[in-house]
Amino acid sequence: MNLSTFLILLVLVALFSFIIYNEYKKRKQSKTGCGCGCESCALKNDCHKKAGSK
Repeated sequence: MNLSTFLILLVLVALFSFIIYNEYKKRKQSKTGCGCGCESCALKNDCHKKAGSK
C-alpha cells in the first residue's frame, strides 16, 4: 500500500467515523432525523415516548 492510498483510506475512515458520531449524538439528545423538531409534528406523542408511559 503506497502513501497516497493510505491517506485516502485515512480520510475516508475519519469521515465515516464523524458521521457515525454525529448520528449517535443526535439519537442521544432525542433529536429527530428530519431536523425540524417535534413541536408541530402530528406524531410527537408517539415518536418519543417517555419510559413508563403507554
